[in-house]
Amino acid sequence: MFSIVFILYLKYFPSHKISAERVQQHDRQYSFLPAPTEEWTLSLMIAYVVTGHLIICTIVTMIMLTFVGGPENHWTSSWAAFLGLTSVALATVQYVPQIHRTFKRKSVGALSIPMMLMQTPGAALLTLSLALRPGANWTTWIVYAVTGCLQGILLVLCIYYHYLATSHGQSDFVNSETEPLLAGNGNAPKVRGHNVAANTRGASSASRSDPQTLA
Repeated sequence: MFSIVFILYLKYFPSHKISAERVQQHDRQYSFLPAPTEEWTLSLMIAYVVTGHLIICTIVTMIMLTFVGGPENHWTSSWAAFLGLTSVALATVQYVPQIHRTFKRKSVGALSIPMMLMQTPGAALLTLSLALRPGANWTTWIVYAVTGCLQGILLVLCIYYHYLATSHGQSDFVNSETEPLLAGNGNAPKVRGHNVAANTRGASSASRSDPQTLA
């Protein structure tokens, strides 16, 4: 389900945030070339890492179970424990940036409060169910405990900011999320290694000082 959400995120990524105009100067001539934004570049990088991680883990697990042995084998058991610890680390990486971003922008955005209202207690019940199983290793349920706690923090933030937005008659989306691409208030998307808003202002200043500068 998480993979499906990520695929939908990439599929419906806002088109005006995928690329932005990048100003380049060549012999007093300015050209506006499209370039990937930092957010889209990061999203693609994460997609490649997640896909590669899934493929590698699947192949190694199949090899271990086929040629090494089942859970009774020391190496197979160690590999399973390693996957459990890796899941905890990746789960933390998954939620911490979203918590930080929600706290920084002070709004719910596109997050679904009803979804988190179901997932948070669901994670707690799943953790309890796995932990109470006879002979269960802690690495099998710790990832659900960590994700449940992190999602609970995110849920509390979203409910709080939703309450504030509703009490002030505002939307769950901050203004910067719905403004035009090259808004004049400095909220233009960042391009890798370039500040679009600053470069655009510089080009405009050059054109005012020399009308023949811009082609």
